Amino acid sequence: PSLATHHVWYCSDWFFRIAMRTPASSAAAVTAARAAMSTKRRRTVLRRTEGRNRYDLGMNCYEMWVNLAPGASDLEFADAVKAYLNHYQEQGLIHSWRLKRRKLGFGPEGLGQFWVTVECESLEKLDQAFFQAASRKGETDRLHSEVWSRVKDFKSALYRDFPDEVRQR
Repeated sequence: PSLATHHVWYCSDWFFRIAMRTPASSAAAVTAARAAMSTKRRRTVLRRTEGRNRYDLGMNCYEMWVNLAPGASDLEFADAVKAYLNHYQEQGLIHSWRLKRRKLGFGPEGLGQFWVTVECESLEKLDQAFFQAASRKGETDRLHSEVWSRVKDFKSALYRDFPDEVRQR
């Protein structure tokens, strides 16, 4: 039987959806949907009717949790994160990113009120972004300072989509 398959491309502020009625395993449908969009800055998410998600591209996810520093504005922080991470995205160092805020106080006590996810196609690209930030030069340093000056209680982790091409069945 045919399952509804949706191909969703995410970029930091917008998404574009192509919905097709195809068998979930149809490689031809995936190829056709990919051809419809630019290959740069794309993440394909296949959603099956059972509600399970599978990522077509395996990503390395750098997760960060922070609280606002005293006196920092939440909207100014959001604008600073957007400018900083879009700077890396325009260079092709990160694939996509998201900024999320805890809702109604729900969440683990030890994690911050804000959660930032940065997705990279490889650890090499993530390393390049880290080296650029560590150089403390130019526009990257200015944008990093705009974010860092507004946060406290920084925590981070590195995750990957699973299963991926590394884990063989």
